[in-house]
Amino acid sequence: MVTVADIAKVAGVSPSTVSRVVSRKAPVSEETRLRVERAIKETGYRPNLLARSLRLKSGNLIGLVVPGLQGRGSSFFLSCIQEATYELGFNLIVGISRNDVDIEADLVDNYIRNHIAGVILSRVSDKSRVIEILEDANVPFVVIDRAFEHESVPKVVLNNYRAGELAARHLAGLGHVKIGCISGDLSIPLCRERLNGFHDELARHGIALADEDVFIGDFGYDSGRTGVQHFVERGTSLSAIWAQNDFMAIGAIWELQSRGIRVPEDLSVVGMDDMDVARMIHPELTTIKQPFDDIARAAVNKIAKMREIADRPRLGDDEEAEEIHDEVISPSLILRRSTAATS
Repeated sequence: MVTVADIAKVAGVSPSTVSRVVSRKAPVSEETRLRVERAIKETGYRPNLLARSLRLKSGNLIGLVVPGLQGRGSSFFLSCIQEATYELGFNLIVGISRNDVDIEADLVDNYIRNHIAGVILSRVSDKSRVIEILEDANVPFVVIDRAFEHESVPKVVLNNYRAGELAARHLAGLGHVKIGCISGDLSIPLCRERLNGFHDELARHGIALADEDVFIGDFGYDSGRTGVQHFVERGTSLSAIWAQNDFMAIGAIWELQSRGIRVPEDLSVVGMDDMDVARMIHPELTTIKQPFDDIARAAVNKIAKMREIADRPRLGDDEEAEEIHDEVISPSLILRRSTAATS
């Protein structure tokens, strides 16, 4: 599907300029307008009719709440969210909770007081209480990334269990039997889901994942290095490691190489996310791809749909409410050079 960003690239302008030309709500030069219109014609772009109707309504601000924006994965996801909001005629405001449930709650409360159109959430942990706040205020919201088990709320999430399965299947298929995992904080549901998928798939191949083969990190580069130090100092003999994000995987590779352990000749490493940096290290990182653009677009579309339903006149008290379905996005394995068959 052709996006505003595609039009902007062809026309040599910013996405916001394309939006101004399409909406005809703000002035642009005649030359710029003609360039954008030519690009639209060349690419076959069709503006979303729902977006036009939303622009005519008040409250076109979407709030995004995330624990942080450290790392290329988070910044790329933010870029995807911003593009998707432009597509549907919304503006975006971003709040950083800094992994603090009180800050998270304050951000959401402030959004509500400012008549937010909807909120996209990546929550801190199991202790987060923002869902109750949003439900009490009757504000549309979508949970991404850190959805809780057996939770009945609108969400767009990665199949994190499947991500763990893919990593385990790849390493087991290469003949590895002594495999470790550098996990994120297990108070975060997605970390538990990834670890469960990894554990279960290894078990299906007759491979046990012992408690001492799992190191709990924090998604940072340093915890990847610390994880390797932990395994080495305990005398854990591994031939492969899966790190639950690319930063920890890269930290693990650097720590291994600093100790004279070759990747992948002596030990294979798999990451998670497929950030740009995964292709910039040596060896290039085999990883599990998380399609941030698909998740972002689905989340914004869901907010738009909820707004459309809320604004639609009801025919009677017995009219059934339209259901908003959850979306589960599939990960995929990206093969590069940091993994190899056991010798």
